[in-house]
Amino acid sequence: MIGVRENLQPITYNLYFMDNRFDKVVEEIMRGKNFLVVSHVSPEGDAVGSALAMGLGLKEFGKDATVFLHDNVPDVFMFLPGADNVVHNIDGNAAFDATIVVDCGQIDRLGDNFKKIKNCGRIINIDHHITNDSFGDINIITPDASAAGEMVFDLLNAMQVKITKEIAINIYTAVMTDTGSFRYSGTTPHSLEIAAQMIRAGVDPWDISQRVYESYPAKRFKLLGMVLNTLEVIENGKIATLIVTLDMLKNADTDKDVADGFVNYARSISGVEVGILFREVWSGEYKVSFRSRGNVDVSEVGVMFGGGGHKNAAGCSVKGTIEEAKNKIIAAAAKKVKGVTSHDVVKKVKRAINAKKVGHTGTLDPFATGVLLLCINEATSLARFFESDVKEYVAVMKLGEETDTYDLEGRITAKNDVSPVREDDIVSVLKGFEGSVLQVPPIFSALKKNGIPLYKFARQ
Repeated sequence: MIGVRENLQPITYNLYFMDNRFDKVVEEIMRGKNFLVVSHVSPEGDAVGSALAMGLGLKEFGKDATVFLHDNVPDVFMFLPGADNVVHNIDGNAAFDATIVVDCGQIDRLGDNFKKIKNCGRIINIDHHITNDSFGDINIITPDASAAGEMVFDLLNAMQVKITKEIAINIYTAVMTDTGSFRYSGTTPHSLEIAAQMIRAGVDPWDISQRVYESYPAKRFKLLGMVLNTLEVIENGKIATLIVTLDMLKNADTDKDVADGFVNYARSISGVEVGILFREVWSGEYKVSFRSRGNVDVSEVGVMFGGGGHKNAAGCSVKGTIEEAKNKIIAAAAKKVKGVTSHDVVKKVKRAINAKKVGHTGTLDPFATGVLLLCINEATSLARFFESDVKEYVAVMKLGEETDTYDLEGRITAKNDVSPVREDDIVSVLKGFEGSVLQVPPIFSALKKNGIPLYKFARQ
């Protein structure tokens, strides 16, 4: 048996309190007999592993299950139990009591072949993407879950399904790949507990790891060499981009699946906060993958272009030439990357020229473009003269959206229709801000309490 330790019997796990999230799903499964399990196009480890685990779990529960994927299972995941039985076309007359969709944020990402299936039954949507649009008849969306495989485990546990070796291999692979081998910020105690239980069920971590990460074809490295030659580091070193073209795939004699994970090379560069990979789908269209560090939410960038994903991993598609695609995406991503502050500039300059004193004469907004005048050493005594000088600011407003922090960094909490608003309306409102204005700084400001900026308290 691939990826398992021998002489271990299938066991049942009931170590968690009853998870009532899945009550309606369990009821639906109890009522039905024949089920379809599907996931998104261009499937990766979580999509394949969670779909196969769900299919095998249904069979263990005494149900009939068909696992459908629009695209082929990537070669690297063909070792997974059940991968040989995945289908890519289904008779239009086939009837299912329900369809269980895993790891898919939008129904159109199930592919054109799925649209041909006429009798899907009720759709059960199980996902961990925060951008999921709740397209199912039953929707179980848990953004805090590290992977769809984690949610499938929770569902099977709620069903009291016996976790066989085959199911365990798929769940472990799903969780391992979506957490970057348990390195990403989405890794939780629960995901590690699930991994431990799958190991107890017989999974061999070394076997799975070397199959997924250390069994690449030579063509992957040939392609990687070409892709790395396209590397650009921009926006003060905070954004890095890579490109995969159809010509590169042809020259490397390989397909798109081999490029999976290349975007991580862009993010892994020191100082880079957002890595972006542009992969040419066909002439005039690119699939864009985002990976980010820390608090940079790239799912919001994906949503802007009809895609979605997670805070630190997202994607979308854009049309146009590569230059047009890069301009659109980079402009949007740059707004999510915190820029250089006045404090950052003073600190870097002081270190670079070994100055005793460096002072700034204004505030450099991280989201603004402008000039910051510095005074060095003895010249700092002149700073008060520059600070009192008249300054001009040019602002660009985006109307119709509200955030929870009242600035671009916040999460969008409301969207309003601004089509009735005219330029004259805006001008009349702005007149109320002419002259001296007494402003009370919001809690999301840089004012300090006990030496700590208020925004750090507000965003806890």
